Amino acid sequence: MRHEQISLAFLGALQHLTPAQRAVLLLREVLEWKASEVAEWLDLSVPTVNSALQRARQTLHQRSKENGSETPVAQPRPQLQNLLDRYMTLWQQADVPGLVALLRENAWLTMPPLPAWVQGRTDIATLLRLRVFTSGKQWRLLPTCANGCPAFGLYRREGGEDG
Repeated sequence: MRHEQISLAFLGALQHLTPAQRAVLLLREVLEWKASEVAEWLDLSVPTVNSALQRARQTLHQRSKENGSETPVAQPRPQLQNLLDRYMTLWQQADVPGLVALLRENAWLTMPPLPAWVQGRTDIATLLRLRVFTSGKQWRLLPTCANGCPAFGLYRREGGEDG
């Protein structure tokens, strides 16, 4: 199971888990935390976390067999995936005109935790040039999926590091 595969059936099945199993399952399987991180966060031992995860998986598997359903795998639509690939390439190249050309005229851009709320291609282009693609800033984009749609994580590289 991956975080982009969450469905209503899965959410319903979560109700059949204990609170500890539910927390462990979500932290390990959806957020991809390490067992040691979950143990520390929930004040449990690593073996307890592993046991709770195993029991949660067994319960979900049993529920899916009883209901005759399996959690469907979300497949991104090729058109959306192609658009995301183009956007990521343009971002890596700091191609502001290319990026804003992909946006609708009424697009919004927000930059939490900064109080930046910008609307429209012109203002978005200005923000990207003045705040995002300034000298010395490097970005790393990692493709992922969010709510069944293509998405990416954006990370600012510090001091020319590769990570």
